Amino acid sequence: MSETVEIAEWASSVRYEDIPPRIHEKTKAQIASVIAAIHAGRHSEGATSGREVATSWGGPSEATVFNGGAKIQRHNAIFANAMASVSFDFDDYLCFGHTGHSAVCASFAYGELEGASGKDVLASIAVANEVGGRLGGCLLLGPQNGQMWSYIHVLEGACVASRFLGLDAGRTANAIGIAFTQPPYPLMPAFMGPDSKLLIPATTTVDGCRAAELAARGWTGSHVILEDKEGFLKRYNANAFTWMLSGFGEAWVTDSLCYKIVPGCAYIDTAIDAFTALNREHGPFTTDDIEQVTVRCGLLTTGMEGFATSYRSSERLEPISINFSVALSIGLMLHAGDLKPEYFSHKYLDNHRDAIEAGAAKVSMRYDTEMDKIGARAGEGGTSVAGLLGAQTLAGQDFERYVMAFPSEVTINGELTALQEVPLGGAGRPWDETKQLVERKFRENFTGDADAALRAIDSLEDCADVSSVASLLT
Repeated sequence: MSETVEIAEWASSVRYEDIPPRIHEKTKAQIASVIAAIHAGRHSEGATSGREVATSWGGPSEATVFNGGAKIQRHNAIFANAMASVSFDFDDYLCFGHTGHSAVCASFAYGELEGASGKDVLASIAVANEVGGRLGGCLLLGPQNGQMWSYIHVLEGACVASRFLGLDAGRTANAIGIAFTQPPYPLMPAFMGPDSKLLIPATTTVDGCRAAELAARGWTGSHVILEDKEGFLKRYNANAFTWMLSGFGEAWVTDSLCYKIVPGCAYIDTAIDAFTALNREHGPFTTDDIEQVTVRCGLLTTGMEGFATSYRSSERLEPISINFSVALSIGLMLHAGDLKPEYFSHKYLDNHRDAIEAGAAKVSMRYDTEMDKIGARAGEGGTSVAGLLGAQTLAGQDFERYVMAFPSEVTINGELTALQEVPLGGAGRPWDETKQLVERKFRENFTGDADAALRAIDSLEDCADVSSVASLLT
């Protein structure tokens, strides 16, 4: 059986009852996290104008735009919601991909369209996480990574829409084949700065959903599109880990979900957590209080800082420049007090650029191999990337034991020091703590009745028609 067909068979047949209860609990937290990120996106001028354009395209009132509450055509709603969710890198992620944009946005849109139950939506989101997370893992060695794994949204969109349209395994395989006829290849200059970044999960999710609708009308697609010698994986990376497309129903990569507590790339999180802890205990600090902030960190954080710097605009301070920089994030905190989404609007950044950059200039980033060693030790005894590469299968792997560790140590003025190994909200942190942090994120960013919305998410499995929940998420 081809990997494409195996994905199609599992994605089209798995039921809510087949999925472990803990996965549904993590999925509910993912919904709250993504909806919070979407509402935070109201401060993004790009996401706001993109929503206005999507609304102008017209069509029937089928699915909810969570910012503002309008009901518009399903594809347009997915497009608008996914743009908002990615706008400040405030989304969730798992070990091999930022799956939430497509998993949550497409599942709610098609759930509303079809009058589906809450159980249907929860199962669909879990399926999207599982297929998207595995596809990202296949291309762990590139050519892209992180948010640039945009093709996971193509697969997720195809599988989500196929489920709600009632497609069997064969037609779901057709949908996947159609979706990957001309797969996306996002370019770094389009991601690192301009508003064009917002298209990364938005157009791709819609493309996957449209492929399922074509398959529902009888279109055919290749059933070996992912693994063929001239297929997607081999054309993108001849050494792709195709074996990652295994273990469906046994290993649950959703267990590795991490929830962003502050806007920004995951690699800044431990440094920001450590600085925040010092700031709360000994501060609050302003730029004038600081002689130097020294950040000792691992290869990923240091490398990201340098890479993001090379794409920094000389004309203006972009939100993504802060999202991918420890130094600029600390500079913003020193000036504004924290990393609230409203501080990432172009209007705010244009008015406060000099002050933010003055704070950032006092931050020194230092690569320290000890941080990488601490990260490796944090994952000992659990599921790790190194262990997966040795096993070359996901069958039997326990992602409940996955630890998302990339340690950072922050020292202020040579005196005050804090070390953070696993980011708040990350896999490996206590689940009760993470749930509380996600709820706080939701309450701080949601513009509607937070109590009613959180109750609806928490009892989603009892909902007969998800449209009633969607209306509460605006």
